[in-house]
Amino acid sequence: PLVWLHEIYKDRNDEITYLYIDTDRSRKTKTVRKSDYYLDFAERVYAWQKNHLRRDDGVYADMMHNPGTPLNPGDKDLGEGVQLELIDGVYYRKHANMAGYTGEAYSYNSGTMISGAADLYRATQQQVYLDDLKELSDDTFAYFAKKDATVAGYYTYAFTGNNNWFNGVLMRGWADAYACYPEKTAEYLDTFQKNLDYAYDNFLYDSMLPVNLLVGWSRDQGHNAVAALFTFAYAAEYAVLAAYEAEK
Repeated sequence: PLVWLHEIYKDRNDEITYLYIDTDRSRKTKTVRKSDYYLDFAERVYAWQKNHLRRDDGVYADMMHNPGTPLNPGDKDLGEGVQLELIDGVYYRKHANMAGYTGEAYSYNSGTMISGAADLYRATQQQVYLDDLKELSDDTFAYFAKKDATVAGYYTYAFTGNNNWFNGVLMRGWADAYACYPEKTAEYLDTFQKNLDYAYDNFLYDSMLPVNLLVGWSRDQGHNAVAALFTFAYAAEYAVLAAYEAEK
């Protein structure tokens, strides 16, 4: 959305005044063109994520680990990692030290970054974003798609927890990347289309698809609950794939 805002304002002279913390911890303001502000913000967020959350296997971790931040004289500890520091007579929330990434690698973490790289490449034409987009598309497919794990010729994606929704975000990232990396993302997107088609042809029941698209419904009715989150995720995947097919 930050890149989209940049594109909305890029031919206009609208300005924005924002607050920031200087190196001496003082609070300051700065006025810039909105288009520049939104693009700079997007690039900074992207760079931070890439530098701190990308794992050695190429995909993105879920969060950062906070080992705790030492209290300085005058600081307040509100518990649960929240601290306040006193600056010029005013208490502000204190920066929390981070000690590296932690948590699982969920598909939506990486899918979001693919979409971000696609947006930033479109806006800036910088080669680094195109390179990131291609590399991350390949790394995510290698990590999250398991060939022949459930049905021969099909790729299985994790479906426990909220993974069905997470996977839709990854698929949307590949769709965003298609315009500048069609030679591989078309293959990756096809695995989602095939899984949806397989489930639709074999397991559609009362206009609903099962949580596990390749295995289908359980004999135990207690395991057949389908959350609205997943149903709408499937619908969104169909919509993205339909738009992709119409435009390619």
